[in-house]
Amino acid sequence: MNRTLSILCVLCFALTQPALPAPGSRGESDERYLLLATSRAGTLEAELNGAGADGYRVLAAWAGGVRGEFVAMLEKDEAGVPREFKVLEEVLQGALDEAAAQGFRVVPGGLLRNRGTLILERIPGQIDPREYRLFESVAAHEWDDRNDLYRRNLGDLEDELARLPADGYRLVGMMGLDMGRNQVHHILIEEKLPESGSPPDDGLCGTGPYRVLSARPGADLQQQLNQAGADGFRLRFGWMVLLPMPQLTLIMEADSEATGPYQYLMLGTGVCCLSGQLESAGHRGYRPHPQGLFGLPDIVLLERAPANRTAYEFRWAITTGTSNLQSDVIALAAEGFDLVAANDWEEVVYQGENRWTRNSSIHRGVLQRAYEPDVIAAGSGGIAGSGENLTLSIPAGDKKDKIEDGLNEAADGGYCLVNIAAFHDSNSYAGELALTLERRGDSRECEYKVLATKRIASMENDLNKAAADGFRLVRGSWFDKPAFMGTRENAVVMEKTPESIAHPVEYRLLATQRVSTLLEEIEEAKREGYELLARTRVGENIAYMERPVGGQDGGK
Repeated sequence: MNRTLSILCVLCFALTQPALPAPGSRGESDERYLLLATSRAGTLEAELNGAGADGYRVLAAWAGGVRGEFVAMLEKDEAGVPREFKVLEEVLQGALDEAAAQGFRVVPGGLLRNRGTLILERIPGQIDPREYRLFESVAAHEWDDRNDLYRRNLGDLEDELARLPADGYRLVGMMGLDMGRNQVHHILIEEKLPESGSPPDDGLCGTGPYRVLSARPGADLQQQLNQAGADGFRLRFGWMVLLPMPQLTLIMEADSEATGPYQYLMLGTGVCCLSGQLESAGHRGYRPHPQGLFGLPDIVLLERAPANRTAYEFRWAITTGTSNLQSDVIALAAEGFDLVAANDWEEVVYQGENRWTRNSSIHRGVLQRAYEPDVIAAGSGGIAGSGENLTLSIPAGDKKDKIEDGLNEAADGGYCLVNIAAFHDSNSYAGELALTLERRGDSRECEYKVLATKRIASMENDLNKAAADGFRLVRGSWFDKPAFMGTRENAVVMEKTPESIAHPVEYRLLATQRVSTLLEEIEEAKREGYELLARTRVGENIAYMERPVGGQDGGK
């Protein structure tokens, strides 16, 4: 049942994306993006070299899908520089040395992290031989001890990373392979620095030092991320493995050129519920990290650059196979969107007794389009209010009053809500809520009210009652929370600020079983002046609509 709901949730979200033109033919050399998919590494190499001759470069690669394909997403180089590629189906030191001697090098996006396959590149006429070495560490333990021993194994990685600067190497790639019930295989790909000691300007990494973070996805790991960002580090690589519970490991690197701290958000509500959260985060200058898409469970890491004043809007391209992914990405690119990250979304189900089942994968890409935001008052959560982040952890099963109390206590210190992410235990809906807040000043600027109910009609009434008191729905704050006897409630957070009092709004909630019916009702509500805030699915397909009070004659 949970597997069916999860797949339907993702597919319903894909269906409710803006309409796209009919898929074009694959392999057209005049398109900006090109997707290759094949079940054989040799075939992939041949197709890559054909595309490379037309000036394409590898943007992202992964292995997965229903047929376990090798997949590569390519982007056409603006200068049309031709490239040659080599595919190493298994990363071995001898094969890597041989490829490097021929002038091939590791490139961003060329690691199929979930299969241990590596794509290398060289530019004819610009042969620049590199020297590589591999660091491998394999942990094989009984289930009862694996968590503790896995953490000690991470200590080996930290020791190796600490040696790199002194040895004259830099980290250019990593793989964390879950080999089954008892094994985790870590591979670090290290490149020798030139005699000058300065790394080549090739879009990879700097020269360290490095910091390793490892924990279950949640508020604690997000707090570690932002502390590392405040200490001058930036996210470079990450991977997820299935221990008795999923464990996310991240490698951070010191950024000597940063003008301030990088800040991070971790979203964990499922791809069908990310639309509103991404929109809210993008308005604050956050965007998905290229290494930040994970599907075990579904996690998205977002990064905000220091002093960023650019905002972003996002679109998802989601398909059950690879045949339509390219055409969807191309259609969105025609609207001005750029592909940020792509991989497969792998559904896993916890079976108990430390056993997991992997189900079918769904291929996906997230695209962004930059825009200059309006000047926004600090209390409204725009970029003008960007400041110090605070992450609170609250049990997902807590009553709404406790969640509300936690928010208002933080608001007393000048913090306002940015995002809510739900991190559920295994296949249940227990777990924690990670509340991300941002300091806007030294005194209270925001007041909060949490609404939670199983009935859509009740939620609409509660929203409008709170709106009449000067509250407004916080974008990206909708989540589902555990309720009595294993049921779930729709939950949202309302915020009162001077701006929300001055500009009152009203709400309409739409709920249908069929996506097509929901889309029709959304268009009807738009004609009545409502704006679509987000679509989610909790039992039904749900749309949150908002308009200014008295706005029947036009939208916002």
